[in-house]
Amino acid sequence: MNQELLTPGNNIIAGQKTFFNPENKTLYFSIKEAFHKAGRLLNWEDPTSEGLGLNKGIIDSVMKYKVHLVVKVETEEKWYWIYFDRLENFIQKNNTEYILPSGMKLNVISLDVFSPLAMHTEI
Repeated sequence: MNQELLTPGNNIIAGQKTFFNPENKTLYFSIKEAFHKAGRLLNWEDPTSEGLGLNKGIIDSVMKYKVHLVVKVETEEKWYWIYFDRLENFIQKNNTEYILPSGMKLNVISLDVFSPLAMHTEI
């Protein structure tokens, strides 16, 4: 599990820029694009489901500190949020692990369990 300390403000977790707000216990970060073939590749119940491929190191920190998550999808200029317990439940009940050709490990979470969010400026 990731042993990096989560401190208020900007953080680098598993090589990725994040922002932690301790007041609302939320970790913010961005990804380039959604994982459009997630349901099919990970054999989810709905094979047409899209997902967000999230750096496993960041997810390890989210699990360790039990914080909520806000993700910006850069190509769509959209923000999504999820409560910790909902994220944990999805990971426990579904296949989420995916390794990119570069070797980077992801947890791919269905877009269906996220809620859309208005634009933020944290990251």
